[in-house]
Amino acid sequence: MIKVLCVDDEPMVHEVLRTKVPWDAYNMSIVGSAASGKEALDYIERHEVDVVFTDIRMPQMDGNALIAHLSKSNPEIKLVVLSSYSEFSSVKKAFVDGAMDYILKEDIGSAAMLEVLQKLKNEAFERGAGSIEEAVKETIASSTALKSFRLYVLAYIKLHDKRQIASVQAELAGCGEARAYPSFPWQHGIVVLHGLADPHDTSPIQLLAQMAASAVPSFTGEWEIGISRPGTLTECRLLFQQAHQAIRRKYYEPDETLFVYEEESCPAEQLRTDEIKKELRTSFKYYRIGQIHEIMEDVLRFMDNHRLDKLKVVNELTDIYVYMVSLLLDYGLVPKQVVQQHSAVYDQLVGKRTFAEIRDWVYANLEEIDRNCQHEKNNNTIQLVMNYIGHHYEEDLSLGKLARRFGMSESYLSRSFSKEAGLKFTEYVNLIRIENAKKYLLHTDARIAEVSSKVGYANVEHFSRVFKQMAGVSPSVYQDKSDQISNMKYHS
Repeated sequence: MIKVLCVDDEPMVHEVLRTKVPWDAYNMSIVGSAASGKEALDYIERHEVDVVFTDIRMPQMDGNALIAHLSKSNPEIKLVVLSSYSEFSSVKKAFVDGAMDYILKEDIGSAAMLEVLQKLKNEAFERGAGSIEEAVKETIASSTALKSFRLYVLAYIKLHDKRQIASVQAELAGCGEARAYPSFPWQHGIVVLHGLADPHDTSPIQLLAQMAASAVPSFTGEWEIGISRPGTLTECRLLFQQAHQAIRRKYYEPDETLFVYEEESCPAEQLRTDEIKKELRTSFKYYRIGQIHEIMEDVLRFMDNHRLDKLKVVNELTDIYVYMVSLLLDYGLVPKQVVQQHSAVYDQLVGKRTFAEIRDWVYANLEEIDRNCQHEKNNNTIQLVMNYIGHHYEEDLSLGKLARRFGMSESYLSRSFSKEAGLKFTEYVNLIRIENAKKYLLHTDARIAEVSSKVGYANVEHFSRVFKQMAGVSPSVYQDKSDQISNMKYHS
């Protein structure tokens, strides 16, 4: 996954970049954001970054200064300028300093942006393919111990603080075993090579683990080791990919530091997001709030069992969670503030280091939703009843049925409803049904009997009497002369 850092002092630009660009399709992910060149450098000092999209005009350190600095200190990072039409002279300077491309802010999300992403993806693949092969071949050529082997195992020690690479490699070089199996710095860590005479020999795994453990006894930062399967020199790029991929299991096994590559026995089953959304909608339609926990637990269990990639987890949960909150809002179970409070769901989830943290976040937010639901239910029970009628007017509604559903007596519901709605229960049900009947009569060719059934009246004659009483004319006249009566008011 290509890691992208966005640098701009305008929050709206960050929002557009996050929501309007199909990063997934180009194997990219926004891993961080910064409001100035200084913030960007602080972030890059502590995190892995492959691509930087940066504005030019920013406080503290502008984009040109950031580009000039990174071109010298981190030449492996690809730099793209986010520009405005008025900044052309500054963009020219950025190219001189080392930027590889630019995109107008007005074109974010357009075909021009997709061309830049494709170019970055292609260069990342070519750079990753050629460079690691070159580095491995040079290392083997310079090592007498490695030249005699036909098979190799590659270990990648990933360090979360890049400033520790030099000191850890120095420690590693001092290990007795490491002198025979050299290493070299690569990206955000160190690559160690081990020759293998027997493809079934598992001792390299133990040896590499011992070497790494002895090389970092005083190292206080976080680190992981990924170890590939045996392979030939021509497969060194694949070996590095295997080692790097093995480390991803850290997301699900946070207490481990050593990960040996394991091939997937079969393709991962897809998460059926559309079906999950249907289940959520059904649960909220019938006010079965408790079922949301079961649905989300099933989602988390699926992700854990299939070890989905972190970005996949974040994207799927963001999609499901935002949809879930929108349903709660649609059915009047939470106030609008809750939706606004969780508008940055993606940013919260992508910042979680492990799947356990993701799970804790989901459970904490489910509890918060439950509290909001209970609060709204206690303080807005009649509004909930009204919302229910609005969504279920076509059903057989009675005062007793809704009293039982919402846990109150018929007399209490009757009195409270009349006080809150300003209408008796039956009057309000008829009002909602006739309002929807008018829409069917105006916008469809349905027969009167069909409309009567669609809005909850089993008896078409009763429907016609209620309709005429409230609309002033019969359903058939209303349908025939809809243009003339569109502004007519209800009669008491």
